[in-house]
Amino acid sequence: MASFKSSSNITITGGKFTTYEGDRITHVYGNLVQCGHPEQEQEKTESEQYRLIPTGKVCLQRTIADTVVERDDVQEWGSLKARRRVSVARIDGEDSEFLHIGYRGPDAIKAYQKDFEEFSLKKNVNSVQLFGYNDWNKLPALVFYDAPVPFANILENNKFSPILRAYVEYQATQALNEIWIEPHSGALRKGPFVNKSLPDEWPLHIFGLRSNATALNDRPFLPLKAYHDPNIVLEYLTRLLPARDILRGIGWQWKLTQKPASFEESVNLLSSLPGTIHRRDNQDVVARWPGDNGDWYYGQSRLQGSIREVMQEKKVLDDGSVR
Repeated sequence: MASFKSSSNITITGGKFTTYEGDRITHVYGNLVQCGHPEQEQEKTESEQYRLIPTGKVCLQRTIADTVVERDDVQEWGSLKARRRVSVARIDGEDSEFLHIGYRGPDAIKAYQKDFEEFSLKKNVNSVQLFGYNDWNKLPALVFYDAPVPFANILENNKFSPILRAYVEYQATQALNEIWIEPHSGALRKGPFVNKSLPDEWPLHIFGLRSNATALNDRPFLPLKAYHDPNIVLEYLTRLLPARDILRGIGWQWKLTQKPASFEESVNLLSSLPGTIHRRDNQDVVARWPGDNGDWYYGQSRLQGSIREVMQEKKVLDDGSVR
């Protein structure tokens, strides 16, 4: 016992005493020994549930992403000035690879704390799982099990394949930049936002395939290596989904092509747009809607770059224009 440290040849007969070691209490009554804990045990904090990993115990193997934490669709992240550096790492004393996310910039600690608060309280198979942390204010970092891969990287490497878009519409429920792939099983998990450069106006959010009633946990996943072969992905989809769902998933891959134009060119182009498909490179017409063009009309899709007060006081006129 700590009470008799470095003592030897001690004999106690009929004694009664109590010792304290941390939150452990030991009562001795003659030959009877009772061990227990205080009745009012202090509740452990989130950081005590995970391993504190010193910076010197981490060996970064390769960097897979380096992005800003700022995101336009979540207000609480919109003003933070920091970056996430995402790397595959080895931890001293561990056999497997881990995902290491380091935070840099003026708001690095705030970004780290927000991610820690979210993922320290998540423990389920649909989320990346936290292994440990380092809260040193010079190099804050989070470490996750299994070294998952950002789905945004896969999309970018496959030129934003519409077939992959259909697959992820079937499998996932979160924003594209929050999807991570578990390398061994191919399972999709929710993880920290990776602000990769998606094409202009490419929808970040998953809309889902409405006719599919299969529970998410019951859907088989494609292995990671299959993502690079669109034929394998398409074969998978045709086995599990009706054609209309596959086409709907592909349809969510739409994006805008921006091209400078004079006022005269703009007027001419706008007058011919309803029910018309143009080539992306030179805007030549390649197909037209055979029905009545009166069913087509212009309407406001979204406002971009306007200050909040202007957006709140906007007026939509009868012709659909905004003032």
